[in-house]
Amino acid sequence: MTVHNPCLSGGTVEIFLEPVRPAPLLVIVGDTPIARSLANLGTSMGYELGDDPTNATAVVVASHGRDEEDILRNALNADAEYIGLVASRKRGVAVLGSLGMCTSHTSRVHTPPGLDIGATTPDEIALSILAEIVSCRPRPTGRPIVESQRGAGAQGSMQPETIGVDGVSAVVDPFPSAEEGAQVIVPVTMGSKGTARVSVPVSLD
Repeated sequence: MTVHNPCLSGGTVEIFLEPVRPAPLLVIVGDTPIARSLANLGTSMGYELGDDPTNATAVVVASHGRDEEDILRNALNADAEYIGLVASRKRGVAVLGSLGMCTSHTSRVHTPPGLDIGATTPDEIALSILAEIVSCRPRPTGRPIVESQRGAGAQGSMQPETIGVDGVSAVVDPFPSAEEGAQVIVPVTMGSKGTARVSVPVSLD
């Protein structure tokens, strides 16, 4: 981003970082009414639908007994943030027991999945599952953005600075030397997935 500096003397540097994350990947296994409702709702909520459980943010198995074990093993080994198995409590326990994995792993599977909102229809159950997926995602740290370091003099430059907002960090590279009123380019390197839009009002000390 190129920002014109209108100030001829003194000033500060303010950086406003807005994270732009890639769409989270939701893998839904099955072609049941709940699976279809979850796919529709997930799409409207900005999730990308896929079929690779090893690279998914959330995996929901709603196939009523078909290909459950292999999908669950793959999702557990890939450490997906959320894994759900649509089944009764009794059948869910039986399926998890058949995986041959320790309980520290299988306890991560939500079965039956979804928050308890009294859901009865496929659409309501899909809503409860997606709400639980959202509730399980990592939370922002809440740490404030660190204060920028400003170089002295119009020819000064900033040191590389790590900033963070909403759980996403980035490194702001040093400003090049520039005279007052010059065009200043502010490169930003993201330290996590996604990109950033940066608004930088600049004036040189």
